[in-house]
Amino acid sequence: MATALSSWIPSIASHEEESSDGNGTRWRLFDLLGRFRTASLVTRALTGELRARPMIVGLLDEPSEELGFLADRAAEVVAEIDADAQVTATFQDARHHVCWSGRAEIEHERYRVLRAWRPDMSAWFPEGPEDPRVVLIIVRPAWAEYWSAAVAASARRVIARATGTDPPVRGTARHGLVRFEVMPRDPTAW
Repeated sequence: MATALSSWIPSIASHEEESSDGNGTRWRLFDLLGRFRTASLVTRALTGELRARPMIVGLLDEPSEELGFLADRAAEVVAEIDADAQVTATFQDARHHVCWSGRAEIEHERYRVLRAWRPDMSAWFPEGPEDPRVVLIIVRPAWAEYWSAAVAASARRVIARATGTDPPVRGTARHGLVRFEVMPRDPTAW
């Protein structure tokens, strides 16, 4: 078959893109994120390799565009973020995949830790949110992207075209990309 793969790409997904001041795609992004309790947080290890670890989502705040995870201040993830703040958090279930990429910072303020605390976190921190070891990892996004289950069906459509078969594909593929304004946390730096 002489048709280039790139000619199939427009039919793969309904693609939407908007900035943080838009409605539809941004709304879908936060709606999807609200469904997840865990994520894989990807950091750069001190040796240079990428490293992913499961984390419980403690904070998802749409107005401030913040995603947060609780960690032990002595954990490797904290040292890795101190060395390289660029991180990605990925979320996935059987039907959706979300990627949230940006810069992380370590927050030590107790009121922020209390806001992100969940009872199931006492398995890691039996002394509770007042434990001085507990810090909050805040991730502020530069961009976030999501895909729906129908994207997988669209991939099957590409394979079907390549092999000359035509299995039925149901549903609308959804893919969205949201770009955020990256602003420093310190208002005096604006």
